[in-house]
Amino acid sequence: MRRFFLLLLLVPGPAAAEPDPVAALESAIARWELSCRRPNDLGDCTSTRAVAVSHHCEKQMREVTNRRAGKAARAAQADIAAALAALEKLPDAASDPRIAWVGARARTAVAEAAFEDLVRLRFPTGLDFSGRNAKASRERFDAFIKAAGSRLDAALAAYQQVYRHPGATTALRLRALARRGQLSARFAEILRSAEIPRDVRTGELAADKIDAFCDALVQVIEPHEQNARTAFEECVAMGGGAGMWAAVCASP
Repeated sequence: MRRFFLLLLLVPGPAAAEPDPVAALESAIARWELSCRRPNDLGDCTSTRAVAVSHHCEKQMREVTNRRAGKAARAAQADIAAALAALEKLPDAASDPRIAWVGARARTAVAEAAFEDLVRLRFPTGLDFSGRNAKASRERFDAFIKAAGSRLDAALAAYQQVYRHPGATTALRLRALARRGQLSARFAEILRSAEIPRDVRTGELAADKIDAFCDALVQVIEPHEQNARTAFEECVAMGGGAGMWAAVCASP
């Protein structure tokens, strides 16, 4: 009897089924969507409010907060990345309509996460580039510019991947163009909302220094505003009737 059981242990059992990357991706996308309990009208998980400000070039700024459940969202995005990598290795990833469609949706979820990551950025406050505060302020400023630029580039690239994806529908491509416009516009808005550094708004000739600072800011903002206009114009030219994203592009 003992020999019989030993033989059973040596006999190979049925091979484990290969994991289905399509099903894994569908599950991860669903969990990403569920990590936001109250999406806004455009489907992302941010909320905005106008805030009165002082010591800024403008009197009001838009504050954006992310309402997504952070831990669940990060876990879902990690699973999307892993499942998407497996899916895109399939030989028919681009030719099979079902696989391509799921891949395009996954790429959109990745881009939406990058979008939410960018739009909630806020320009650092309390900067003072004079005296003993200069070094710390410069470090904070440089770190922000580096992080913000990196997030913007990542988000724009993610939506470009959606736009070019073989499984992307017209609606997803319109969404990608609209989001690219919104990203550039939001980045310009973040820069425009910069608090005027203390050394600029105080001391002799403060009014002249403030005017010079705000004028210089406009020069930095203009390329991003032009990028936004270009993306919105491409979106409008693409058409799509009176759909939500076409409307966003027509009235950014």
